Amino acid sequence: MTSSTLVKYLNAERINGLTAAQIEGLATKLNGLTAAQIAAKGALCSGFPHIGVDWSVPGSTPGAGCNLKAANLTSANLRTSNLTNAYMYAVILKNAGLLGATLSGANVSYADLTGADFESAVLTGANLKGSFLVDANLFKANLTNVDMTGVDLTGANLYQATVNGTNLSFATWSNTICPDGVNSNTQAPESCLGHGF
Repeated sequence: MTSSTLVKYLNAERINGLTAAQIEGLATKLNGLTAAQIAAKGALCSGFPHIGVDWSVPGSTPGAGCNLKAANLTSANLRTSNLTNAYMYAVILKNAGLLGATLSGANVSYADLTGADFESAVLTGANLKGSFLVDANLFKANLTNVDMTGVDLTGANLYQATVNGTNLSFATWSNTICPDGVNSNTQAPESCLGHGF
């Protein structure tokens, strides 16, 4: 689908508060989705990525909410958004802003979260298994009971993150700032285990 087709679709949906130029710019960020895929989301996953968007699905179970599988949300500003229980398998959130967002129960496994900002985000019970969190900011994020098996935390900042019950089996550590402020590079073997975990 071309950007102009998506703009027409979005204009038809009466996206309030956005100019045509803003819609055009945002349309480019959804280059992995067709108009049919966006329409299929219906009322439960409708709306364009923006600050404070509510993509939660009432009554959904963990990982079975709004379907954003493999969506390209590179550099999207989703600050304070509600993505509770979202299905975000293989989503691309490179350099995305998720400050204060809620992703409790979300399935964000095998995702590209490189450089994403999760400062003060709530990810309790989320599944991040196999995801790339290279250079991600998780400062003060709530990672309670999160499955982070096999994640790459190279250059990630976990300072003051809440990590009770977090599974970090087979995680990759390199220049990672641990929850207690220690750099994983100073540990032998390199790890944050014992430094907040």
